[in-house]
Amino acid sequence: MVISERWKVRLTFSDIFRLYDGWIPRIASTMRFPPLFKLDMYILEGANAINRMYSLKHKIRYEIWGWEYKKGGFLHAPDTVEEACRHESIIANRIIEVFPV
Repeated sequence: MVISERWKVRLTFSDIFRLYDGWIPRIASTMRFPPLFKLDMYILEGANAINRMYSLKHKIRYEIWGWEYKKGGFLHAPDTVEEACRHESIIANRIIEVFPV
């Protein structure tokens, strides 16, 4: 698995509502990364990258919060290939700058 690009993006409320289906994820996401703030996103490629990042994000969150582990936090990775494609189509419209690595 390698980082192929780093994107600087600026999301809107509308983007967040399109990224997540449920109200709780939408509210939590708005609190984690307020709309109109610039965010760095790292694009990963490689064999089984989606499943590997899904596993890694939960390990990192558990390491940070321990037994008080909670879903969410600073690290997001799509849970499925379908979700990754949907997220990419939304986020790709909000790219401010691309940094090759």
